[in-house]
Amino acid sequence: MENLFKKLNLIDSLVLELDIKPIEFRKRLGQIIDDEPPYLFDELYRSKKIYCGNVRENKFTLRKKRRFMNMNIQFSKAIGIISVENQKTKLNIKIFGYDEISTIAIIAAPIFFLILFSLIIIKEAYPALILFVPIAAFILSFPYYIMKKNMKKFQIELMENLKFK
Repeated sequence: MENLFKKLNLIDSLVLELDIKPIEFRKRLGQIIDDEPPYLFDELYRSKKIYCGNVRENKFTLRKKRRFMNMNIQFSKAIGIISVENQKTKLNIKIFGYDEISTIAIIAAPIFFLILFSLIIIKEAYPALILFVPIAAFILSFPYYIMKKNMKKFQIELMENLKFK
């Protein structure tokens, strides 16, 4: 499944080098990350922190905190590895433009439209294909473009928030 998302450009990687020590980086990262709440329960955590996730010794995961009634929900998440190279903190970050819910949608929607398409052909309702094909193409491609746009936005925000001085 990950190979499919790589081909769709919904997985990206990023390398950052910072002039601070890893201990200081983890401390500052902890200031903008809440502990990971159960899925879809972000609204219960009322802190001003931007991200939810975990910070460990040499690894971190984070995603943007969801807000109640926010129509601009981002499904992107990042997994990073913290290392030291040439007296600098090096971050190897992998950004995923999807989550579990969008993965289910990406799998279920084509199956649904394939069944609907086969029913139209079996029932010999060929004029319905004139409407069905463009609508199905739009519905199947729209989430991809939204996830791609949100992943790029998440990547830019993440780069801005991780540039500690």
